[in-house]
Amino acid sequence: MLNSISASLANKRLMAVLLLGFASGLPLALTNSTLQAWFTQSHVSIVSIGTLTLLGLPYTLKFLWAPLMDQYGFTKLGKRRGWMAVTQVGVIITLLLLANMNPENNALGMGVVALFIAFFSASQDIAYDAYRTDILMPAERGLGASYMIFGYRVAILFSGGLALLIADQWGWRITYELMALLMFISLIITYKSPSPNELPPVSTDLFATIRAAIKDLFQREKIVFLLLFICLYKMGDALALSLMTNFLIKGLGFSLTEVGLAYKIVSFIATILGAFIGGLML
Repeated sequence: MLNSISASLANKRLMAVLLLGFASGLPLALTNSTLQAWFTQSHVSIVSIGTLTLLGLPYTLKFLWAPLMDQYGFTKLGKRRGWMAVTQVGVIITLLLLANMNPENNALGMGVVALFIAFFSASQDIAYDAYRTDILMPAERGLGASYMIFGYRVAILFSGGLALLIADQWGWRITYELMALLMFISLIITYKSPSPNELPPVSTDLFATIRAAIKDLFQREKIVFLLLFICLYKMGDALALSLMTNFLIKGLGFSLTEVGLAYKIVSFIATILGAFIGGLML
């Protein structure tokens, strides 16, 4: 009985989802709260720091180029893993570029590079979500969602919590170079991960495939309510947390280490407990 449970909780498909969830989540904080901390410590104006929230736009608009990534792919690694590998290489290169810049004299340039990081990261999410759907059996998808959230949140703990501790001790350049190294390790995991059975596009015509996908989507039961929920459920987080790192450091005077240990770890524990229990229930 225990062996059966262990096998169902730790098969190759779920382990791939878990480890690649880490790769998916790693860049997020590096263009959000961690970059805010870097700008705040460098005495960049609150207006400039506020504009960093616009770096979330690629995550919002990624549906615009998702059909292209679904229609066209690669032969060796396959469509899903191929796109993940390409976007991870993009994240590595742009993180190394960002590591060698300084917000005191080039805040605008850093913002542009960070926008590219967010674009590559959002594109990686597209490929990862499709990979997760293709690789998991239907009965594994609830647990797979909790594994994804666990890997994603561990990555945010690294890039949003541990990164602040490293920056406090050794500086921002080493911090972002280490994050690029972690992404390189994730690239190796992508190469070693199992290949899913990928379905061919509905049509060789990209626009015909898009029309078929939209038609299929709106045939789902209560899809309008589901779409409204997706649009609204994160609104509270967006309003409350968009400048939280700046407030904790500049407004309340906490150090980078204190923010990294308390703020990030508390949110990590709460999120992981909720995700794992929810995944098991589902």
